[in-house]
Amino acid sequence: YPAGVLSDRLGPRGLLLGGIVMLAVAHACLALSDAAGGVFLGAAAYFVYGLVRPGWSNAGGQLAGFLVYDLVLIPPLMGRVGRVPGYWQEALVAYMAVLTVSGAIAAWYLLLDPRTRLRLPRR
Repeated sequence: YPAGVLSDRLGPRGLLLGGIVMLAVAHACLALSDAAGGVFLGAAAYFVYGLVRPGWSNAGGQLAGFLVYDLVLIPPLMGRVGRVPGYWQEALVAYMAVLTVSGAIAAWYLLLDPRTRLRLPRR
């Protein structure tokens, strides 16, 4: 596992500090960015953190991010179908297909699969 290799090289304390720094960078990029590039940089840092610390808590957060990203992008892209030049039409349809599959996978694991779906806390 990637975390085991890093732990062997950095030691457990170094791995913990590196993970904290990586998560802080991800949160700072997401919180301080007003441009899409900063959001993508923060999301990329979150994926690196997920590689270092694999687990459902990280995967669930990333899937939720995918689902929101997909739900936000699909409607405006659908409005462009038929209005873009022919040479861009195939790319637009392919990108929408990727977004649809990504959203379906995220929805399955977050909302439908009984092993992983999000649950409301019981009172």
